Amino acid sequence: MCARAGRELSTLACAGALALLSPGCGAHTAGGESHHADPQTSPTPAAGLEGVSRLPTAQERGIIRGLMNDAAAVRNLPFLQEVPAEIQDEARIRAFVQADIDADELREARDLYTSLGLLPDDVDLEALLLEVLGEQIVGYYDPEGHRLVVRDDVMRSLAAGSVDEARVVLVHELVHALQDQHLQLGVLNEVERDSDADNAYHALVEGDATLAMMAYVLAAQGTRIADVTARPDVLRSFFESTPGTGGAALDSAPAILRVTLMAPYTAGAVFCGEQHRRGGWRMVDGAHRTLPVSTEQVLHPDKYELGELPDPIVLPRARDLESLGFVRTQEDTLGELELSIYLAQGTSSDRDLAAAAGWSGDRLAIYARADAPSAVVWWTTWDTITDAREAEVAALRAGLEAEGSRVVREGRAVLILRQVPTDASAQLAQDFLVFARALPAAPPRR
Repeated sequence: MCARAGRELSTLACAGALALLSPGCGAHTAGGESHHADPQTSPTPAAGLEGVSRLPTAQERGIIRGLMNDAAAVRNLPFLQEVPAEIQDEARIRAFVQADIDADELREARDLYTSLGLLPDDVDLEALLLEVLGEQIVGYYDPEGHRLVVRDDVMRSLAAGSVDEARVVLVHELVHALQDQHLQLGVLNEVERDSDADNAYHALVEGDATLAMMAYVLAAQGTRIADVTARPDVLRSFFESTPGTGGAALDSAPAILRVTLMAPYTAGAVFCGEQHRRGGWRMVDGAHRTLPVSTEQVLHPDKYELGELPDPIVLPRARDLESLGFVRTQEDTLGELELSIYLAQGTSSDRDLAAAAGWSGDRLAIYARADAPSAVVWWTTWDTITDAREAEVAALRAGLEAEGSRVVREGRAVLILRQVPTDASAQLAQDFLVFARALPAAPPRR
């Protein structure tokens, strides 16, 4: 899901789950020193946005420095410079979330996911995102402004020595500041990528910070994070068995929103845990330099280690669709994570993990015409013919309710069409067959 605001603002669900490990996790922080508070400056509205923002008092700055020390210790990276901080009220934070949602991206996402049956046709996606992302925001790190933002009431509670869960979240956000100072977060965060590569990158970023957040919680109990990452099955089971703790709006959101917002924290932490198992935090640092290129590599860390790459796919023009007045409006690669959600349609689950597990590439195009539903042309490739057959069965089920649906398999490739007029489907299938028959026997490697 391409809601960029969600990258920095969805940490609380994981923090709530991790807090279950140790009710006293906040006792670990070094932020309990006594400082005389500066006279409170009068809060003023931030330029162009409603709500108020102010600088922290001396006492609050001391608390943040203590949390910086904790983040640096658990992540094994020093801060190279002070992290600027702002204290904002809820209205100001919500205004930032709203301003950070790109209208064009939102429109494309709505068209894409409604065309795939993953969002209802009448969804107000902006309102849904604001409801989900606005729930229980404790604070966030802004890599564009290189600053930490803390909600005002949370800061007051921290100054009073309470809110353990908030301390956990802010350690997570301060790890993002470390990533910014050492690992080019501010630069890499702005790189234009397809959805799959973008989901993979943000799984690395959030998984890294979530693993450090877990290390912070465990350290309060005298447990080393290395003792957890040494058992990847335990780490994976923890995140897979954690109940929904993200708030009512997130827990009730459509799977395409809920799963793609949470997976960077859960699957990302498992991926980073595997890097940590193999070489400690230095190996996690290395993943920021040799990025995972797909969610397949995140979901299956062995494929990252082996350097397995997606099949290159170049979609030809859909000439017969264009002759009917359709215009290509977007093109994307959704990857294993989002395909697992698509293929789960017609089941009682959010994801069909088995059907998506053999993914080795995909490319999707949306064609629009003012008087017709948007047409979907989706080429997918799979590791083996057996994997392709499993995907074919799931894709047939997922498209049962869709008008103009067709699924074609050839070798280890599967074509998915949705809302495509019959007059255009034959040419689309023929182009696909030419591609599928020329595929090598196995996906490429780095």
